[in-house]
Amino acid sequence: MPLPLPAPGLRRLFVCLLPHEPARHAIARLRSEWHWPAHRWWTESERLHVTVADPLYYDDAELARLREGLRQLRFGPFTLRLQRAHVGGSHLVLQAAPSPAFKALQAEVADLARRAHAPFWHRPGAHVTLSRDALGVAPPRLPQAIDWPVSEVCLVWSQLTPEVGRRHYEVLATYGASDALMAPAQLSFGFQ
Repeated sequence: MPLPLPAPGLRRLFVCLLPHEPARHAIARLRSEWHWPAHRWWTESERLHVTVADPLYYDDAELARLREGLRQLRFGPFTLRLQRAHVGGSHLVLQAAPSPAFKALQAEVADLARRAHAPFWHRPGAHVTLSRDALGVAPPRLPQAIDWPVSEVCLVWSQLTPEVGRRHYEVLATYGASDALMAPAQLSFGFQ
């Protein structure tokens, strides 16, 4: 079901991971090898992302507070592993393996947004939506996992483009990982 148009002055925002070129190329190569019905459409390459926190509509004051709050975001670089293709309802997605680092990043983003009085309402599992037009299509086989290195998080404005009937994404801010921090998956504990 499409989301309603926002009231004037409100922006639909979300926080996400955008792919580096190797991950984007690996996904494009994978898609080119799959048989796909001609009348179905793919998510455009420039719109591929992993959602960290799902959208709400924000006014200018909420956006300013959110941008400032997310400047405190601290996380170490990590890698998501996209390990299987799955069709759920009308969506074809690449699902990531469980990632403590991704969950920790989501929790911190949600906490900072809440403290900035601009909370997000949804934290989905790590996945990339390849199509929203896959109803009745068998999930294709994923011959090998795709590694998605994470070194930054983006705050994105999702704008509806009425003339083409789809959304355009504009990156409003980028928050980089700190090499001095370790992601939870990289920590090891030992006892002697």
